[in-house]
Amino acid sequence: MDRDELQSKLHNDRAPGLTLEVFAKSMGLKPTQATQLVASGHICATKVANPKRKTVQSYITDSDLRDFQSVFAPLRQLSLDTGWSWQKLLSPAFGLQEWRFSNGGVEHKNLFMWSTLEHHFLCRWPKRE
Repeated sequence: MDRDELQSKLHNDRAPGLTLEVFAKSMGLKPTQATQLVASGHICATKVANPKRKTVQSYITDSDLRDFQSVFAPLRQLSLDTGWSWQKLLSPAFGLQEWRFSNGGVEHKNLFMWSTLEHHFLCRWPKRE
């Protein structure tokens, strides 16, 4: 019996998306950053009952993730998309560090907005669809 079959027998539904902690870590952010961005409305999250605990919590669904990726460019993803190391991207010679996303005075060191990057670098960055 595999895991999916066992879960179906136990009626244990899967989570509807990524928890904020898992989402943050996968994007190279800190969980507190993701929580702040959701609270400020910069990231959409879906509130759903946790399948195990039955308490309501925020999840990043596939739709929420697509919305995030169309607006924001995490440093980790920029590194993967360009083939350059994050150290090179943040080097003073490249100049990317001065365009970090800021939210009410809180600077997010590893997060950028596509529109800002495209405006200041006069290019189209590779967006993930």
